[in-house]
Amino acid sequence: MALSRDEIADKVREALVEALGVDEDEVTGTAKIGADLGAESIDYLDIVFRLEKAFNIKIPRGDLFPDNILSSEEFVQDNRLTAKGLAELKARMPHADLAEFEKNPNVQDIADLFTVEMIVRYIELKLGEPAACRPRPAEARERPSVSDHKPRGGFPRRSPAGALQPGMRDAPRGARFREATWGTRCAGSG
Repeated sequence: MALSRDEIADKVREALVEALGVDEDEVTGTAKIGADLGAESIDYLDIVFRLEKAFNIKIPRGDLFPDNILSSEEFVQDNRLTAKGLAELKARMPHADLAEFEKNPNVQDIADLFTVEMIVRYIELKLGEPAACRPRPAEARERPSVSDHKPRGGFPRRSPAGALQPGMRDAPRGARFREATWGTRCAGSG
């Protein structure tokens, strides 16, 4: 069953309260994660961890809070995002409201984009992925037994008789693992 927007917002609020030690009433939709809630760089890792746990999702590094746009001379000049930098930010943060920032794309103001509402929109987008593309709880995953592993590690490509293992097909190793554990391939997977 899909979560409602209010349920998502409540779980995000709970994760932020736990990660940042703030009062629940401080965590409003417009609250800025850094300026209003006092998050420091290490807190962003804790926030991501708690969101992953609360929603049973995987948040790739730099996905929720892009981390390398500001270090590129191609994207930043004179402490402002270039047109290319702004396009990259839009592409990597479809969950952020960039309307005000676009008017004056000063790099010092980028932290103001990270609001509670932005996180709620990000989670909504993440949960909108097909269920097979989200990690399942560990207890629900089917894992190959230890005897299925070759001595060098990894998943066997073929059985001792040379036939492909059930659920496997000739594909990159990561794709075989996803198919074996999740039963389907996800968009953008190897």
